[in-house]
Amino acid sequence: MPPRRTSRLLAAVTVGALALASGCGNQPSTQTATGSLQTMFEHDFYFDPQVLHATPGELTLQIVNRGRIPHNFRIEKAGREVGRTSALKPGRSARVTVKLTRGDYHYFCSVGNHEELGLYGTLVVR
Repeated sequence: MPPRRTSRLLAAVTVGALALASGCGNQPSTQTATGSLQTMFEHDFYFDPQVLHATPGELTLQIVNRGRIPHNFRIEKAGREVGRTSALKPGRSARVTVKLTRGDYHYFCSVGNHEELGLYGTLVVR
């Protein structure tokens, strides 16, 4: 296995083991956006919600860092960035407005290896 793939696998196994040890289930938090503003929380190292459902159109995401270290927010569709925030210190928040078309979006924190540690999610637009 290439080194990067090995480190991702190791990170995934570690996160899974920690989740089981802490009594967390395998179900990601899921929410449906209602209205044009959706609040999302960044923790060390997961999003709440981890799966978000929305309809096509403009949506403003309020990103709140509830972690103990800085996190940022990026959202992509088919590998193309459609929105981002700068790094947010703990307790800080920022808003990003995105124009959504049907499809699946990937959101994540691009600071260090935070995405590999579990700080990512999916936005499903139908």
